Amino acid sequence: MKAPQWHQHNGLAASFVAALGLWLACCPLLHAQLKWDRQFLEFNPGVLDTNVTARFAFQNAGNYPITLIRVQSSCNCAQIRQERKTYQPGETGEIAAVFNFGIRTGPIRHDVVASTDDKSQPIARLAFKVNIPELIRISPPFVCWRPGDAATPKNISVNVVHSNAIHVTKILSNHPQLPARLKTITEGREYVIEITPSSLDKPIISTLRIETDFPPERPKVFYAHAMVKTGQ
Repeated sequence: MKAPQWHQHNGLAASFVAALGLWLACCPLLHAQLKWDRQFLEFNPGVLDTNVTARFAFQNAGNYPITLIRVQSSCNCAQIRQERKTYQPGETGEIAAVFNFGIRTGPIRHDVVASTDDKSQPIARLAFKVNIPELIRISPPFVCWRPGDAATPKNISVNVVHSNAIHVTKILSNHPQLPARLKTITEGREYVIEITPSSLDKPIISTLRIETDFPPERPKVFYAHAMVKTGQ
């Protein structure tokens, strides 16, 4: 009986290990080349703030250049800014998203997607959340008269939910056939806007401008809407 050729098997195994080691030494490992400081940010702005800037810092930790092909936000209210597109090994960079609040309140989340030419991580998903202080609550924010409705008043409630007293100082309707009248229920806390159409004969759309006295440095303005519909 012929003895097993262990030395042949050992030789083949040694050759395989050597070849694998050479391949690993010559080829880059498939791991993400862009290293992000943080991929999620959260903000708690003050009542005077009108925007925040989410800054996502990163470094090219690989051994070849990386190009940011495209950076997109989930909302056009967040403007994307980037220093440049291509980053050499070891270089650092930043993607900034400038979010303007407008009339938005409450918690709002935005996603940012960065597309790169890095085959190991072609997509980087970033996100930020902004907790915008809610000062007043408008309910309902929109009233409508439909065909068959009577030309009777409809009300919009304005309730102050902030700890500070906030006074509604003026109500303005931009359409003369949908005049608005302000009623004070509790000074600084609760108001009612009464809208009475002068006619339901033709379609009307009106924006109601709600002016306040808070904060004193830059008083906030809020909006509600009213409509008369004459067709289906």
